Amino acid sequence: MAIALVKKDPNATIPAEATGVASLGTTFDSNTTSGNLLVATASTWISGTAPTMTFSDNKSNDWSVNAISQLGSGSAIRVAIGYSASVTGGATHTVTVTPSASCDICLGAEEISGAKTSSPITGTPVGAAGSSTAASSGSTTPAGNAIVIGAAVYTGATTTLVLNWASASQLHNEPDTTYPTLGSAYIATSGAETAAWTIGASRAWGACIAAFAEAESVSPVTVPPVMAAQQRMG
Repeated sequence: MAIALVKKDPNATIPAEATGVASLGTTFDSNTTSGNLLVATASTWISGTAPTMTFSDNKSNDWSVNAISQLGSGSAIRVAIGYSASVTGGATHTVTVTPSASCDICLGAEEISGAKTSSPITGTPVGAAGSSTAASSGSTTPAGNAIVIGAAVYTGATTTLVLNWASASQLHNEPDTTYPTLGSAYIATSGAETAAWTIGASRAWGACIAAFAEAESVSPVTVPPVMAAQQRMG
């Protein structure tokens, strides 16, 4: 089965968001499927150095601490991508991000089918930070078919955050600095990719990218005719 995006949560452009909280969750609006991959993208803002983040869910699945976590330029913002492979799915599946200190948070989650059920990361997750109108993650190269997910955050006065990643599809976009900003996008590919956004004015930013591998296909076992006949006779 080819790797594919099943759905995102929230199922809208704006991600889940809150200010001054110790954690934030988002709940898929339809059942998730056991054996699929879940990926989460999150961003934080705080006055000071942005906290680290961990991910979890309400189905007792194991989550990586982070596929990649990138502190933004100026330190007040952070963006991260986390994942859980071969999940136990079901109804009211809630993904939660917990920062190491209370802060403003944005969060989005994705369900992916056809991914490897263990060690799904392929290539090297990377991140970058800067201060400009161009937020770019740096490049990752999957070894074969994959879904590649990128995320970005910027700080400062509200402006536009426009996806500038060829052939990629937007997942979430929150350019309002009432919350930390969050842009996220994905592409199904087998080649090198760099996640990129254009910011409407020069801002401090952080961006990151990670690739998740397609499950290896299993060839059917062919039984030679003589052996097959012997098995029937036996």
